[in-house]
Amino acid sequence: MIGEILDDSMTKYSQTSILKISSIIKANRIALLIIVLSLILRLAYFYISVEQTSLEIIALSPSDSREYVQLSMEFADLDIASEEILYMVGFGYPMFLGLLFFISSKSLLIALIIQSLLASISTALIYIIGMMIFKKTTPSIIAAAINGLSITSLTMSISFLSETLFFFLLVLSLYLILKCINKPTVFYLTALSLLIAYAAFTRSVGQFLPIVIFFAIIFTPSKHFALNKKKLVLKIGLAMLVSLLLIYSWAARNYIVHDTFVTAGTGAGAAALYLGTRAAKLQSSSPDINYRQAFIEEMNSSKTEPLTIKEKHDWYINKVKTLFYNNPPVFILAYLSIVGENFVAYEDNCTLRVPDYADGIMYISRLAQKAGIDLIILILSVVGAILFIRQQKHFVAVLLCLLYLYFMALSGFTLWQGSRIMYPAQIAWVYLMSFALYNLCRIAGIKFR
Repeated sequence: MIGEILDDSMTKYSQTSILKISSIIKANRIALLIIVLSLILRLAYFYISVEQTSLEIIALSPSDSREYVQLSMEFADLDIASEEILYMVGFGYPMFLGLLFFISSKSLLIALIIQSLLASISTALIYIIGMMIFKKTTPSIIAAAINGLSITSLTMSISFLSETLFFFLLVLSLYLILKCINKPTVFYLTALSLLIAYAAFTRSVGQFLPIVIFFAIIFTPSKHFALNKKKLVLKIGLAMLVSLLLIYSWAARNYIVHDTFVTAGTGAGAAALYLGTRAAKLQSSSPDINYRQAFIEEMNSSKTEPLTIKEKHDWYINKVKTLFYNNPPVFILAYLSIVGENFVAYEDNCTLRVPDYADGIMYISRLAQKAGIDLIILILSVVGAILFIRQQKHFVAVLLCLLYLYFMALSGFTLWQGSRIMYPAQIAWVYLMSFALYNLCRIAGIKFR
């Protein structure tokens, strides 16, 4: 009797579970299809890359990858010896990659496959967020397609570099922001603050994102929020304050260990060796000098003994300050020129992954530059922002525009990394551009379901 009751209960439970799973799959079938297609594309690219290079080469190039892999292996062994690398890049990506190495017995192959899956999930989230923003399938699919087919996204997903994880954290954070705007529960707010903090631990460029999110709410008129703006400002503001406290707790740790209050040590060095050298070149009457090498030699000769991390940091900061005070207009011109170059930079890291196709890829990239593809993206993004405002989607327009401008502004401090620098801005312009394309097609008489 009891056995029959248990069997009957298990049967009903199984049927209910199957119905729930079936319902979830049906409701998210497009998102699941995007994950599958995106993953197939990345694995195919990965296969071609391994055929033309090797897993070992992928793990060692570019030079950043070598350091990430070294530190991640130490995380997997729970024995972190490379303190200087940890100081320079932070713990976010090495800890994530270290976990992958730990569960896969340090398999480079499995780690990159899982990372490709993460990139594919990001693409599906682009679609899901699009549905939240547009309430329409077509522009959401356009946004996901742009991201899924992005050569930068493809290349980063099969590289031991922090961009894929950082982009995933950004996309997931955007999803939570939109959730918090309509339903600021403790769970959503806590998850948002933790995700933003971890994004900053992954790439220090994310350390001011809490301020960007807070200002997006401040700049949006009250009438465009479904909830009371004062309560929303208070709740989101508190969550972003928690995020900032978490971010700068790591900076405090670096201050205790290295006497430098920074989330990652790359910032000051990049500002000096990229922006600083560009400013020095513009200010000098000898433009043929290798200012990067000259700066390094000057720094090393500033003391008879090898410089400590703090001394290098202080030298970089003082050098940037001196160059700025010497000629502010020229320094600003150098900064703006780097922003411009990063904006139109093509993805050159893919030539390391598929060297047999390097010449063809660079040829196509240069054609795209000459055709002004990046300028077209910018124009369409502006059109998209205007359309968002016209359709009363003010918060989305403000947030996406601020994110776009934020990553563009910070790109002026570093250079020579192809489209990696501007890649985070893709989280903003895919929506702005897809909305513009969707509406332009409608105006042209193209009908969608």
